[in-house]
Amino acid sequence: MKRTSLTVSVILVALGVVALGVVGSVPGFSLNASGQAQESLPTPIFQYPDFPPTPTVASAPAQQANLAATLLFATDFATPQTLDAWDLVDLEAVPSSSRSVWTIEDGRLAQQRTATLNTRSLQETVAVTGQADWTDYEITAQVHDQSNGTFGLVARYDGNSFYRYSIIADSYPDTPKQLLEKVVDGVATPLAALDQPGHRKNQWYTVALRVVGSTIQVTLDGEVVLEATDSTLTAGQAGVYTRALGGILFDNIQVTER
Repeated sequence: MKRTSLTVSVILVALGVVALGVVGSVPGFSLNASGQAQESLPTPIFQYPDFPPTPTVASAPAQQANLAATLLFATDFATPQTLDAWDLVDLEAVPSSSRSVWTIEDGRLAQQRTATLNTRSLQETVAVTGQADWTDYEITAQVHDQSNGTFGLVARYDGNSFYRYSIIADSYPDTPKQLLEKVVDGVATPLAALDQPGHRKNQWYTVALRVVGSTIQVTLDGEVVLEATDSTLTAGQAGVYTRALGGILFDNIQVTER
């Protein structure tokens, strides 16, 4: 009798081991620490990669103060209130819902596309500051292009008339890459141009536009890149230029008398 009971017990144990093996091999089930079957999460067919975080923009290089020049204006955009000193202007007629948006972002002046659903637009836009009677001066700015493709400076801005320097990214096939022009009542006339080079994205540049009498000069990272002579415009505000595509930062802007 005892022999029969022992045989039955062995058979039952063997059947239990087989059952556990079957459960453990069933898709969607696994065994927990106590040997009980539990449902497990299915393995996804596609494994999506972990996207890296948006890179942090490094600080702009320190500006070298010109002790011999009289400072007319300077800002490092330390607070949102510094935007109050600027006039934000679209250089073409657009409805209020499509106006370009400028903000202070992490201590920099940022162009943030347009007001309508944050859409990107090729419309030209400027942020200008200072006095209408400024005559001979130099505006200097540090610029970091993340995804825009175009930036520049304006001088002697008076309504629809101003001098403008612009540069486009090397990745664009268009030429000229650098252009100095006068705009009178909205009509642009080239004064000087340079087919190469353009600028690279995701790096800081120091750019300056100087107007003294009829002489107009542009420097990029301290090197003279364009010069022209024109006496059409004599006074006006100073500012920065880009398109309402977003992805552009300006910092450490100074205007000095010349």
